Amino acid sequence: MAYVIQRGYSGLAVKKMQEYLNALRTLYPELPLLQEDGYYGTEMEEAVRIFQAQTGLNVDGIIGSMTWDKIICKYKTLDDPQPEPVECPPLEYGDTGLDVQKMQCYLNQLTLPETPIATDGVFGAQMEAKVITFQNVHGLVPDGKIGELTWDKIIALI
Repeated sequence: MAYVIQRGYSGLAVKKMQEYLNALRTLYPELPLLQEDGYYGTEMEEAVRIFQAQTGLNVDGIIGSMTWDKIICKYKTLDDPQPEPVECPPLEYGDTGLDVQKMQCYLNQLTLPETPIATDGVFGAQMEAKVITFQNVHGLVPDGKIGELTWDKIIALI
């Protein structure tokens, strides 16, 4: 199943993408300064369109897998990006979407040679267990949820 993040969506993944796009203004000054509120509105859609055009992606204003990967890749090239704390609900058991699917892929990459979890975009029991293991290994609170600290640690390590 192909998941996307688009206008009307809200949550931690949207807030993190807003944060990353704001940080990427150093590379792409055409990007507007986004309010990091976790809501994917028209301003966010326009910023995504500009980013897509600047990086050779299909310009549709939607964050699909390719746009997600390009945003993360470009963000990781920045010198010591310092994200600010976020007040958004974490990814947790029962959630679905592109954000869950990407975190599944990242956790599989980071926890080899353990048995990989399905990258189906569904936050189930196996993913929750994988998150707890990851959190324990990296000195994070092992609550099985992907909040700000766990998200940032995963992104830093991929």
